Amino acid sequence: MIPQPSVDTPVSVPANASATPKWPSWFRAVDISLGLLAVTVAFFAASFVARNTDFWRHIATGRALLSGGYSLGSDPWTYTGEARPWVNFNWLAEVGMYLVYTLDSSGAVVVAVKAILFAGAFGLLFLLRKHTMPLLPWAMAILLACIGAAPFAMLRPYVLGLGFFAVLLVLMFRGNWTSGKALRMPLITGGVVALWTNCDNFSFLAPLTVLLLAIGESIHAKIFAGREELPDDEDPQLKLPPTKQLWITAGVCAVAVLLNPTFLIGLTKNPGEQNW
Repeated sequence: MIPQPSVDTPVSVPANASATPKWPSWFRAVDISLGLLAVTVAFFAASFVARNTDFWRHIATGRALLSGGYSLGSDPWTYTGEARPWVNFNWLAEVGMYLVYTLDSSGAVVVAVKAILFAGAFGLLFLLRKHTMPLLPWAMAILLACIGAAPFAMLRPYVLGLGFFAVLLVLMFRGNWTSGKALRMPLITGGVVALWTNCDNFSFLAPLTVLLLAIGESIHAKIFAGREELPDDEDPQLKLPPTKQLWITAGVCAVAVLLNPTFLIGLTKNPGEQNW
């Protein structure tokens, strides 16, 4: 017969029972290897000769802008649209594409820079995970994402926009939103978006993303009002900005998207006849 312990019988607890379990020491090397593997696969997946013919228009526009043959707001390529303003959201990226192309007319340098930007954008996504979490699920997800996106990694400005979107997410989840002036991080984010809107047409995703985050946080605060949230001891820096700053940032990003000189020139010249 097994004796049953009484209520007063002390129960021995191991000394390390409350200690947080730790991963084996070799996990770190595996994590780093997986992260490098994902970034390397992203680089080689985008290292192909892009045969999109609009690449020549992009570098021709950059060359014309630097040589003075094209001024922002005009349309140098459409003879029927000479009087119409051309809203060119890619002009800054086109200047960069032309300058890189002049380094090597074979196009190898341009393809290499494209692959680096593509891999770097996916590499930045690793910063969104908790430091205590293994890299395996992130590496697998990023591998699948980069393989799926690789066929679209052509010599076009939206590859640069992919990097801007990754930077936006890092600012949202890793930015220092709790110290300093209240407008510091919203203005930094707005500066990134203003640069993005002069490089790529998809910059409208920035205010839309921040707006969705602000709506989600507002709903969360409404549902869980009065409940004390437990601090994230695993990674206290991985958190969204306060709801008020999210709304401010959404407004700043909405204004920053409009800070494209070709768009502003089009509004003042002939807003009803803009060539997009």
